[in-house]
Amino acid sequence: MGHLNSLINKINSLEELTSQIKIWKSNNEKIVFTNGCFDILHRGHIELLAKIADLGNRLIIGLNTDKSIRKLKGKYCPPCVCPESCK
Repeated sequence: MGHLNSLINKINSLEELTSQIKIWKSNNEKIVFTNGCFDILHRGHIELLAKIADLGNRLIIGLNTDKSIRKLKGKYCPPCVCPESCK
């Protein structure tokens, strides 16, 4: 469960994140941010996140809420069917 605990410890409230960003900035770390609809995580998402992470020292990922995903994609959003992105 070490990896799971490591990931869970990286989920922060806005207040915790704000405090952590101040620390990173004081250490002159480059912070990069992206957000998205990661309702179905696929290869394209992983590649995008890896490329964005390469742009800085710290990556912050904002996750869209279920409500916003339904608003953007519709109530019956189909799963990814592209073989290349689903590897």
